[in-house]
Amino acid sequence: MGVRARFRARPQHQGGPGVLHGGILVMALDEALGFVPALVHRSAVTARLETDFRNPVPVDSDVWVLAGLEGMVGRKFHVSGTARLHTPDGPVVATARALFLRVDAEHFLRHGRAEDLEALGASADAVRAART
Repeated sequence: MGVRARFRARPQHQGGPGVLHGGILVMALDEALGFVPALVHRSAVTARLETDFRNPVPVDSDVWVLAGLEGMVGRKFHVSGTARLHTPDGPVVATARALFLRVDAEHFLRHGRAEDLEALGASADAVRAART
């Protein structure tokens, strides 16, 4: 069970001259790894994310992120992933391991921005009730 995603390192994602900012790469890894628990359960949130950078990513390059489930214990999902340059089997630019925690809809009712929740169909009363 896993996720495979591609994104383009654009000039506006630049950190050092001509290379992708590491924070953008971490964000892409977090996003891809976060989809893995969704294959099993509706929603989970990042509790811990550890990233090891291996090589710089030149801007205007494709980065492939591959993520998979390592295990589940209770509400915990252990997920790992690899970011690769140019192709899904290209050079490794980063690896990551993460812990995600399963949450229910009430988590977002308590912590999400009310107008976003209401745009998704949550009633103002449900949002208020979750926050009291």
